[in-house]
This record gives sequence, structure tokens and C-alpha cells, in this order.
Amino acid sequence: MTIWRNIKRFFIPHICPLCGHRLMEDELNLCTDCRISLPMVPTCKEANEHFFLATHAVEKEKAMLYFDKDGIVSDLLHQMKYGHNAQLCKQMGEELCIYADRTAFFKDIDVLLPIPLHPARQKERGYNQSEELAKGIAGRASLPVCTDALIRIHNNATKTKTKLFSRREHNSFLFQATPQAKNLRGKHIALIDDVLTTGTTLTEAIDALNHIEELRISVVTLARVRS
Repeated sequence: MTIWRNIKRFFIPHICPLCGHRLMEDELNLCTDCRISLPMVPTCKEANEHFFLATHAVEKEKAMLYFDKDGIVSDLLHQMKYGHNAQLCKQMGEELCIYADRTAFFKDIDVLLPIPLHPARQKERGYNQSEELAKGIAGRASLPVCTDALIRIHNNATKTKTKLFSRREHNSFLFQATPQAKNLRGKHIALIDDVLTTGTTLTEAIDALNHIEELRISVVTLARVRS
């Protein structure tokens, strides 16, 4: 199997999706130079919390990379979403889990809940990058992934951004909890998404789940904007 893999790689070389250089035998999905150039968020507690409003009871937050609009992490996220590379998403999920384990982040988490895509968007891409991230985390943390408790009911978040903080009631415009969401009662879930920028998407997901009794919510993203 290894011989066949080496032969295949010789004739169809794997290249780094960020820089285009050929990957070495011991490199997976990203080259070493690109991997070490990714801007890491310090593992200290202060750098990974206090993004969400106090009205949204998020117990803890964790992100591994800093996101800049025109930086290398933006290119990485683009490849994860549109590069038809689910394996890259899973790898970054594994690395995110290793990073978060430095502070025992997943020790008291019961379930991973990836932010869902709209069915039309997922059909177009072939996979949900947040779900693939969650699978990568799950393999390392030995946690279940829940994909049937939340559905996306709108395909575009643009219209919701101006309404987010002007609503009288916390009713999500983007997501809807399913009947299966009741199974999360009393659980501590980690919402998984690729990037945290305005917080709109994750806040909407929290709104959709806030009727679940005794539900504890934490947030994990691969990347986040700088505070």
C-alpha cells in the first residue's frame, strides 16, 4: 500500500493549497513553511474569551488562529470551504483539538455541534467545513458529533446582521432547532465553526437553542478576529 501511494504521489504530486509548492513525504495537506507561518492565538485564557455579549451565556471560548481579511488564514479558510478538501478540514480539526487540550478545554464537553450549512450550500460544496472540523476534533477527543439538533433555514446571513441587536426577543433568523434538540438537555455542548468575526452566526445558533433546559454552551472556532 505504501509503495502504491508513493508511486501515485510521484506521478500525481500533492501540492500545498496555500503556496502551490510540492508537499514532502511527511507533509499532510499543508507544507511546513505555511503551517508554521499561521498566526497562533496564545493559549492563555484571556485571549480566548469575552467575545459574546453577557446576555448569551457562553461558558468558554477557544480559537487557535488569528483571522485577518487578506492574510494566510483567510486563504486557508477559503481552501477549506471551496477547495474540495475535506481532509484539510479534518486535519485542522485535529490540530485545533491538540491546541485546546493544552488547557483541557474539552475535558467537560459532552457533545460537539458543528454549525450547519443550508442544504443547498452543502450540496454545492459537497461537505460542511465546520462538520469536518468537528470530526477531526472528535477523533482526538473521543466525543460524539451532533448533526441533527440544528438546521439552517436561510442561505444568507446578510439580512440578519442589521437585526441582530434590535430584536425584542431572541428568535433566530438563521437557524431552527429540531425535535432532536431536546436530547441536548443537561448537556455541555461545544458549538464548532471555522471562523469567528462578527459573532452573528454563532449568536444566532445560540438563540435557536436557548429554550433547551439546563443546556451549557461553549464555542470553538479554528480562527477568530483579533480583539
